[in-house]
Amino acid sequence: MSTKQPAPTDSVRYPFAVGELSTPADDRWLKDIGVAPDDVASEDFRAVYPFTHRRALVNGHYLHYVDEREGEPVVMFHGNPTWSFFYRNLILGLKERHRCLALDHLGCGLSEKPKNFPYTLRRHIGNAENWLETVLPPGVQFTLVVHDWGGPIGMGYAVRHPERIKRVVVLNTSASTMGDMPLRIKLCRTPGLGPVLVRGFNLFAGLATMMTTVRPLPGLI
Repeated sequence: MSTKQPAPTDSVRYPFAVGELSTPADDRWLKDIGVAPDDVASEDFRAVYPFTHRRALVNGHYLHYVDEREGEPVVMFHGNPTWSFFYRNLILGLKERHRCLALDHLGCGLSEKPKNFPYTLRRHIGNAENWLETVLPPGVQFTLVVHDWGGPIGMGYAVRHPERIKRVVVLNTSASTMGDMPLRIKLCRTPGLGPVLVRGFNLFAGLATMMTTVRPLPGLI
């Protein structure tokens, strides 16, 4: 039985991932999150990320996600500072046989980026939980793929809903409630200093793209 469902009423399908902008209103949400619509609609970007853009209203904020094709679902949770773009090649490789769903966590990618949201693990798990209730029918099992920060989020969901998990694919990640935290992560969570470093100077994302890559990233990425 197919698990593909019509887009819910609180989701919006945008055609410009595979075509041109249809109306000026289509790009308003991108401008609201500080993304240049022309960049997303460009042929270069669509060549590497050729997916339809979807949004779901979750806990008062819009989350962007990819939902491609039909079949047994594979749900992908990215890490930090990446987004669903991280899984683009995996989606392309699986979508002929599986329904591929990849979420942009709040504050990442093409999801909303509210300044006053408490970006805690518990809240991210809650967002993922509510999003999955929106996009997948009750009782449907799926394969869960997790990477980096997506590990604690995905594992947190799995603990709450073990009956939904058919298998787990664990990439470079961790899953624990407490434990040793690298100093650079502690600094990012330090009241007062953390927001200045992360939001003011973009140090977390900037350093991560240099420290976690073997080869320099292409300009487009």
